[in-house]
Amino acid sequence: MKIFLIIFGLLVITGCDVFIQYCDVGKSYYVDSEYRGLNYALDDGGGIGRIKSGVTAAGWNNKHLIIERRRDDNLYFYIIDVEKDHGFAENQEFVSGPFSEKKFLEQRKRMGVDPKLQFTKRWSNCCWIE
Repeated sequence: MKIFLIIFGLLVITGCDVFIQYCDVGKSYYVDSEYRGLNYALDDGGGIGRIKSGVTAAGWNNKHLIIERRRDDNLYFYIIDVEKDHGFAENQEFVSGPFSEKKFLEQRKRMGVDPKLQFTKRWSNCCWIE
């Protein structure tokens, strides 16, 4: 089954959260504006944390999310296998990382992440930009 990616908006009226939805499989993610953590969105409006905080960039396609995270002046990278994720799955089942940039590039190849997939949203002081 093909998965189509829809971006609800760059900025949401209620804040600067970024929402990502995979319609065909009913999966949604968001990066909250307060802690900049990546969350799996639940139907009741809540979320389950995938990356705790400090997300500085995100990119996605129909199979993977790639995440850049800054912590203590270091950059870390993650790959999320969207097809394996579900609301109550354990992170180790589908979240790979944290990686250094070099290891991230190696893991992308190993996991078959599309080489064209890039970080399309970046955090800049207060909001997400393209």
